[in-house]
Amino acid sequence: MTVRSFGSILGLALLVAACGGGEPAEEPAAQDGAGAALAALQAAPCDAATIAAIADSVLSPLLTGIGHVENEVMDCQRLVMSTGPNGSYGPLAALFPMDGTLAQPRAAFATPQPAVTTYSWGGDAAKGYADSYPELEITQGAACVWLRNSADAADGWQAAIASGAPCGSATAPADAAFNHPVFERTYPDTGPNDYPRTARWEWDLSGARQFIGVKCGDAWCGVMAAGSAAPRTQPLVGGDLAPRESVPGWSDAQHLAIYDSAAARARPGPWGALVAFAGMQKDSIPWSEGIFAAHIRVEGATSDPGHQRYLDWFFLDPYSGFSAGEFILRFPGQYDEAWYEAGPMRRRQAKRVQYAPTSPHQVGTVRWRWEETGERIWTFCPSGSCYVGL
Repeated sequence: MTVRSFGSILGLALLVAACGGGEPAEEPAAQDGAGAALAALQAAPCDAATIAAIADSVLSPLLTGIGHVENEVMDCQRLVMSTGPNGSYGPLAALFPMDGTLAQPRAAFATPQPAVTTYSWGGDAAKGYADSYPELEITQGAACVWLRNSADAADGWQAAIASGAPCGSATAPADAAFNHPVFERTYPDTGPNDYPRTARWEWDLSGARQFIGVKCGDAWCGVMAAGSAAPRTQPLVGGDLAPRESVPGWSDAQHLAIYDSAAARARPGPWGALVAFAGMQKDSIPWSEGIFAAHIRVEGATSDPGHQRYLDWFFLDPYSGFSAGEFILRFPGQYDEAWYEAGPMRRRQAKRVQYAPTSPHQVGTVRWRWEETGERIWTFCPSGSCYVGL
């Protein structure tokens, strides 16, 4: 089954903008196209409308600088305002990494470079979701995260978040706008190829708030709220403990959503990590035989109904303080398969695997797919992306 293309939504928006009741357009076509594309984006919140399947020549370059968007390379979720029994979510917001920028060495950032487009669909007052995330200047619509490092040093990074336009059409902000601290991180026994051109929403345990993780030169950087100290994060624990599994950009970790039917909204639930196996980044992958794609780990006690829900969904083994299992992909040539494995002898097949072709494609990444009723999985698969349902 193929993921529904965003192109039909975009095409309708472009048609309406171009026709205007039969009158010729007064603005330049490129400007009209960009405006219509962003309007269509606002009408198709990720991940519910699979906006990550965009393959449009107008919108994709605005968001990523290239002609497509990769589902598991970007990130999208409702931002966490608070945790605990009365925890709450804020706006639904996406990160679209600028592929060309993230391929550059640290020295290239002597002048400001557009690194990540953010796009927020805002909150929902009726459901109790906050509309903005002031710490990172996230308001409804597009913004661009700019990075610079005039000293070409690990501690020389600064960031600016400029609202109003995606990175593909933005202009560099003034020096005074670079007021967000950025902390470069490298991980033991890793090299330049161990840092993928991705962006992730991350969680600072000390400040209890979101920050933006993104590749920076040959390292991984955290873009923080103004005045923040270096973030403290939950370490990633992978399947085979390869060094690159500790790098956040291959994987994804967040507070998993628990839907509260009485309140008609989701709340932040247990901490869940989806950690890509290092074998997913090999040049040649034996898809027909099957491959361990990701290690799934959900923290907490199984007595918590939210934890138990994810344990049941992903067929996890319970341990003291967490549950864990493996996610397996297999493409034998006739149909697509995804399995959840608990121990070496028990497996459960996923009910849905939907394929979205993308070429060229960055190899080896996975992320959670946000859904208010509970996260599912976006994963790299042969020549494209796969959404794995339940």
